[in-house]
Amino acid sequence: MNFVADESVDRQIVDRLRQEGYLVWYVAEMEPGIADSIVLDLANREGALLLTADGGRSSKKNSSTNSTPKWPWERRPRRF
Repeated sequence: MNFVADESVDRQIVDRLRQEGYLVWYVAEMEPGIADSIVLDLANREGALLLTADGGRSSKKNSSTNSTPKWPWERRPRRF
């Protein structure tokens, strides 16, 4: 199982998942502040479970455009 962890998720959770061998994309490491819609799109594209702690009250702008994150898609997080 793969995960996308929004920047609102504590790093301890991300670190623990990685220690257990899970593949985790962590928004705080890649591009903090990107729109929630882009984070959701990444999770959907990768078939990953989205982890968030913002309770649906995000201060980030939800972009309705089809913009893509600035990190390269071909770079995968290391599997720990």
